[in-house]
Amino acid sequence: MKYAKNSNLRKNLLNIVKDRWIIKLLQLNNIISGLDEIHQKSLIHCDFHHGNILNLRNNIFSISDLG
Repeated sequence: MKYAKNSNLRKNLLNIVKDRWIIKLLQLNNIISGLDEIHQKSLIHCDFHHGNILNLRNNIFSISDLG
């Protein structure tokens, strides 16, 4: 997995609150796409929380800790 330069969603919430709505929607869409990709492979993330959503770059998120 790539290094999460910007840590995880939990540690970035204060910065994300300051973003414009369009940026927040792009970020949310990126997270939803990741979950959809997991579900298309017939997998389930059993411990999904904001600490498992890694902020790789601006508006690029990755879901981690699939166990």
